Amino acid sequence: VEDQLDPDSELMKRPRNTRTEIVDYILNDLKDAITYLKEQDNNATRRVHRDVARALKSEVALFAATWEKYHRAENDPFYDKTLTNPDAKIKEWLELAATAAKEVIDRNVWSIHSTGKPLTDYRDMFIDTDLSDNQEVLWWKEYNASAGIGHNVTYYACQGGGQIGVSASLVDDYLTIDGKPFTGNAKLEAKRTYGAELSPELRDPRLSQTVFMPGQQIRNDGTLYAWPPLDATNYHQNTTGYSILKYEEFNTSNSAAYTTANRSQAPAIQVRYADILLNYAEALAELDGANNASEIQKALHPLRVRVNMPDVDFDREYNTDADYPFHNLDKYIQAVRRERRVEKALENCRLTDILRWAAADELIVGKTPTGALYTGSTLGEHFEGIMTVGSNIWLKDGYIVSFNNTNYPNGWQFDVDRDYLLPIRQEMVGGLTGGLWEQNPGW
Repeated sequence: VEDQLDPDSELMKRPRNTRTEIVDYILNDLKDAITYLKEQDNNATRRVHRDVARALKSEVALFAATWEKYHRAENDPFYDKTLTNPDAKIKEWLELAATAAKEVIDRNVWSIHSTGKPLTDYRDMFIDTDLSDNQEVLWWKEYNASAGIGHNVTYYACQGGGQIGVSASLVDDYLTIDGKPFTGNAKLEAKRTYGAELSPELRDPRLSQTVFMPGQQIRNDGTLYAWPPLDATNYHQNTTGYSILKYEEFNTSNSAAYTTANRSQAPAIQVRYADILLNYAEALAELDGANNASEIQKALHPLRVRVNMPDVDFDREYNTDADYPFHNLDKYIQAVRRERRVEKALENCRLTDILRWAAADELIVGKTPTGALYTGSTLGEHFEGIMTVGSNIWLKDGYIVSFNNTNYPNGWQFDVDRDYLLPIRQEMVGGLTGGLWEQNPGW
């Protein structure tokens, strides 16, 4: 559809296009956008520009390629069955993703934000209220509480709660400080002392800049984080034992952010240079990880340098533990997926990644998400007599479960033949399209 349509128009009565046709149409639109938008070397205008369009082009092409590749491998109902040469199309999209990202990289304008403070630079970027001089951020939205434009992130998170919490799955995916998977007895022993596993002396420093650990400042009155508020009964409650630091304005002079709704001012970063580097690395890994290994390492190098982590080593980092969801993936794809997860933690892309990787069977179906170790840990000792298992806290194998799982003994449910897509509104399947649209599979 290239023109605005009257809802009663006969033009509405047409069948759905294939996924491939839609993707190629979007990519062609983005090609035009790159042509007609202005080239910019900073984000000062707060407007989209060519590199934002290039970033979106890389994202769309990578999404399309991986969706087609992995859903086709599952032989589920969600890939494009009209493709006569799917391998060639997947390769074409991956090459477009890599090329669009490389065009941004080769401009040598943008860079990973680093002031030489590996323990704070990553964290600070997400609460800096003025990113106009930040060359990692291509496009962002500013908030200004005094002008009546704010949000509630700090309001809900300023005591470590917000009725949310980080999962153990995410926490465990950060490498050790020497660049190895966090596994075995060392992992279990670190969990027995609350907060020890989060220490930047032990783990990738991005972890302690994403999840609060004891002793870190949590509010501008000098209050330090000590324990997650598992026993809170309102929106200040934490649900997993891991409290979110990322986005929480712990040092703001705007005290109303802690006490008043819609006064938080942490910026909304729409596109940052890390996104481009991660898209580029993943596209290269999907195309040919072995032959592209050095280029992947080079792309991810700035992300590691910022937090004083060793460069990617595909053999050293390869997690072959049987309980690690991606232990069967090749080492190049596994490495870039992990890097994407930790660098982009809590940035609203994890579910999209799971869907395009057709990974719900590994990561969702039958899983009971857990949080911090409770039984046999200092966390459990601290809350003894306050929390009652099965009443106001629930456990699985000694780990906190973020909800009452009594009625969910088999964990999360997800129909792999239906739930990768949402249902289409009945009006679209029926009258508006003259019955030419088919409902999505399984609905």
